[in-house]
Amino acid sequence: MGGLKRKIKIEKVENKSIKSVYFTKRRDGLFRKASELCRLSPATQIAILATPPSSNSHASFYTFGHSSVDHVVSSLLNDQSPFQTNQGNRSGLGYWWEDEGLDRSENVDELKDATEAITRMVSNLRLRVDTVMEK
Repeated sequence: MGGLKRKIKIEKVENKSIKSVYFTKRRDGLFRKASELCRLSPATQIAILATPPSSNSHASFYTFGHSSVDHVVSSLLNDQSPFQTNQGNRSGLGYWWEDEGLDRSENVDELKDATEAITRMVSNLRLRVDTVMEK
C-alpha cells in the first residue's frame, strides 16, 4: 500500500544515514519531475548533476540530461544554444545512442565507451528479463 503525499518542510539534515536516504528519495523525485517536464515539453534542455552526501557511495555523482548532460553542459559553457535532437520521435525523447553525433564520431575512445555502455545495458536487461520471468 502506497503512502500519502504530504508536504514536508525542507531543512538541513545533520544525521549522515538520514541524509543519505533523503538524498536518494529527493534525487529520484527530481529526476522523475525533470523527465516528466521533458515529455511534456520536448524542446526543453535539462542537465542535472547531483553529488551524493556520503563518501561510501558507489557513484561520484548522478546525472540526468535531456538530450544529454554532455551536450547541454558543453552548449552552456560554449555560450551556444543546444540543438534539438530526435525531431522525428513523437514523444520528443530519444536515446543517447540515437544521437547523430555518435554516428559521425571518429573519436575511438568515445566509440569504445558507447560500445561498452550498450554491452552493459544489454547484459543488465537480460538479467532483468530473467528475474521477471522467474516470478
